[in-house]
Amino acid sequence: MAVNSGVTAAIKTLQRTVGETADGKLGPKTLQAIQSMPGSRFVARFNGARLLFMTELGTWSTFGKGWARRVAINLMGA
Repeated sequence: MAVNSGVTAAIKTLQRTVGETADGKLGPKTLQAIQSMPGSRFVARFNGARLLFMTELGTWSTFGKGWARRVAINLMGA
């Protein structure tokens, strides 16, 4: 996500995924929250949040199909 949407957006999405304050700074509280969440739940929640983020972008109509496929591949590998 950081490559396509930027590091700050990726970290904020990750923070919202684990219930931390979305300040865009990856710190010990966020890392602890990630480690305390079951991996499969984290992957599902993060990819869901990522998909919601992308659907709100103005370029969704142009690139959305490819983005959705990428998220689906992530979920299938989880």
